Amino acid sequence: MVFQWVAALIFTFSVTPRTWVGESSVLHPHVWLALCFGGAITSLPVGLAILRPGRAFTRQTIAVCQMLTSSMLIHISGGRIETHFHIFGSLAFLAFYCDWGVLVTASVVVAGDHLLQGLYWPQSIYGVTTVNLWRTFEHAGWVIFEDIFLMISIRQKTEEMLGLAERQARLEAVNEEIEQVVAARTAELECEIAERRNSELALRESDLRFRQIAENIHEIFWMAEPDGSRMLYVSPAYEQICGRSCASLYAKPAHWIEPIVEEDRSRVIRGLGEVGNGVCFELDFRLSRPDASIRWLRVRGFPVRDAAGIVVRACGICEDITERRSAEVELRKLSRAVEQSPVSIIITDNAGAIEYVNGKFVEVTGYSAAEVLGKNPRLLNSGRTPRKVFTELWAAITAGEEWQGEFLNRRKDGELFWEFATISPIRNTEGQTTNFVAVKEDITARKHAEAALDKVEKELRDASRVPAWRKSPQACCTMSAMCSIA
Repeated sequence: MVFQWVAALIFTFSVTPRTWVGESSVLHPHVWLALCFGGAITSLPVGLAILRPGRAFTRQTIAVCQMLTSSMLIHISGGRIETHFHIFGSLAFLAFYCDWGVLVTASVVVAGDHLLQGLYWPQSIYGVTTVNLWRTFEHAGWVIFEDIFLMISIRQKTEEMLGLAERQARLEAVNEEIEQVVAARTAELECEIAERRNSELALRESDLRFRQIAENIHEIFWMAEPDGSRMLYVSPAYEQICGRSCASLYAKPAHWIEPIVEEDRSRVIRGLGEVGNGVCFELDFRLSRPDASIRWLRVRGFPVRDAAGIVVRACGICEDITERRSAEVELRKLSRAVEQSPVSIIITDNAGAIEYVNGKFVEVTGYSAAEVLGKNPRLLNSGRTPRKVFTELWAAITAGEEWQGEFLNRRKDGELFWEFATISPIRNTEGQTTNFVAVKEDITARKHAEAALDKVEKELRDASRVPAWRKSPQACCTMSAMCSIA
């Protein structure tokens, strides 16, 4: 609209800038019309378009002012028919609003303007001084004719725009839904990635802990396929215990079967087969090292199953029990020696409760092992051993010292017997007394012999003071017997 106003000013200043009356001239009214009226009908819609765009009032105002601008241009041109086409161009321009109300307003302004100017100033609109009223209706008809096509176009355009808007709305809705799905899936993937990362980290930490444990224990930890066709892992202890490299075992899984002593080999192979069938096993076997030494090993195998219960791994632990076997042999020797000892042996806890008695104890006392286990050795007390002996005994052994002495005890059948006992404390690795052991010898026969000898010695002493053979024939016979013994 600003361009139209500037064009009107240029036209008026170029064509009819002044009007002449004789030799005098003044500024032509068309110039004032273009300058003042044109500026007014241009500034108002331009201001509304800037300050209040998109409103219906702004559109209606623009329609009114645009039609007035067309009327002004027709008036300035002297009603030339060419400028009437500006009206049709303006209507086409206003049709871009896609608002049929704007076309109605513009058409009413055009019809009113043509009617008023045709009645009172026809020269300004038609270029003639007189005009028939039907010409106004003709012009209005052409405007309405154009309006019909423009409204049809507006309707089609509106429908297209509505369809486009609906498609755009659906597209945006679908796009929003897709974005939500993508966002949700992205969040899920981020969670999965975080979980996978955490799982991988936990797996690495678990693998590190496993290797730290497996590589620092003295036992062999191994893992293989259920059928034993491939060795999956074997700890470094294999090299220390078996004297062979782990690499050789990975290259040839059956390599560790070969050094097993032939008498034990079939049992080991059978046990491994049981693990493949899902059965645990444990057995001891002998293995020959490259230096020809024989080691005793104990292997424990167990299956590893998946979620479906299918055996997927065979695992196990193998330890060197050579020293333990040797200790067990020595312990059996010691046990047989103690059990077959010719003296009674009693072992008690540090409170004096009997934990072990050997066969000689049962033979001497007449009590079975079941009768005395858990009881105190005082059950043998006859009451004839001085209390002082027991006090000294307990003081010595609780102080960690060995005690030796004699007891006059009573057997289960009530018969008295003499014992010579050596009682010692047993200490653990920390030096604490955990048990007491008593080694006792039956000295009843020796005591009887000593008593008989004491009696004879007494009789000899008495005989040396008074010659008994002089006083009694019986004493003479006793003296003769002693002399024969000597």
